[in-house]
Amino acid sequence: MSANQEAETTGSAPSAPGLPIQVSANKRRLALAGLLVLIVVAAAGAWIYVRFGGDADYRAVQDALARRDFQEASRRLQKYLDAKPGDRAVRLLTAQTARRQGDFQDAASHLQIYENHAGADADVDQERRLLRIQQGNLIEAEATLAWCAKNPNALQTPLMLEALIEGCLSGLWATLQCEMAGQGEVSPADFARAQRAIDQWLAQRPGQPDQVQGHVWLGKLHSVARDYPKAHAAFRKAVDLDPQSFAARELLGLSLLHDAPAEAALHLQALHQRDPANAKISYFLATVRRTLGELEAAAQLLDAVLAQQPEHVPALVERGRVALDQRHAADAELWLHRAMTLAPNHAQANMIYSQCLQQADRAAEAKRYHDRFLEIEAEVKRQRDEMKKRS
Repeated sequence: MSANQEAETTGSAPSAPGLPIQVSANKRRLALAGLLVLIVVAAAGAWIYVRFGGDADYRAVQDALARRDFQEASRRLQKYLDAKPGDRAVRLLTAQTARRQGDFQDAASHLQIYENHAGADADVDQERRLLRIQQGNLIEAEATLAWCAKNPNALQTPLMLEALIEGCLSGLWATLQCEMAGQGEVSPADFARAQRAIDQWLAQRPGQPDQVQGHVWLGKLHSVARDYPKAHAAFRKAVDLDPQSFAARELLGLSLLHDAPAEAALHLQALHQRDPANAKISYFLATVRRTLGELEAAAQLLDAVLAQQPEHVPALVERGRVALDQRHAADAELWLHRAMTLAPNHAQANMIYSQCLQQADRAAEAKRYHDRFLEIEAEVKRQRDEMKKRS
């Protein structure tokens, strides 16, 4: 009997080369004994056996996972584990949920506790494999994607695609950062692999939360490729599908900072009203307010950020720029000097500090920092050219 035929007979998932995925016989016996409740994780399409104290707990976790609210699901799962720490099935689901929201350390901790009590089995081995993939270990990426393409209806396929997409995007983003510093180059093959995985996800996951997530991934992918019109379109689609999605609106707003600052301000302001303490949103909203000439609003936002994080170098630099635009040269020098003390090799800090000193008629000092800015930029270019020669 083939793996797929066995899956149809037993209800277990087919195994793939190097991807042992199956539900243990012990867990099936527990299910038949009525000790476990079958939870359909609609967000990922996976069936996971979990024992809960009542229908309310079951529905709450199921609903949270279905809308991809992993934080809420984790909170409820942890509450259950606090009362029954020996429940292995719930422990495994908790590890999986932690991984899906990017809390890799917590996921690994739960898997270790699971193994300490029950030993390794196929389920925990698979979860460890997905943890490695999502963290950017893509040795098995092609095999995983090929398996998902051949088994689109397998219960594990959505979870595998999700981990693969996150891992691919993480790797591409890290490579892009290195490329910008002259230390690497994004591979077209890596981009194409991520594109195939996202396309498969969007084709197979019609639910609203999954479609929103798919278009968020697509926007991130096009951002890595510097295809900003396509990135804008993907993020807009995600926001259209779910106007309340904080992540989708944040990414749309950030993607529009340079191309459409007025529209970016609308999105970031809406998010700031929802979460005034969010330093990231406040910082970028301040940058776009300065771009639009709204200097007092920008200053107030940056002052709030720096009250929370006094060593936030980008905010210090931006605060200095706002002060310069306001013709407050002495204040600007104070902000920029703090930034330079914390990050003497920060290119933008050197450039803006040079401009500040130039306005104060301190040409010799200004030239020193401008020269340092040019040195930093030249070093980045040298490293980038060297990497291109190697490739």
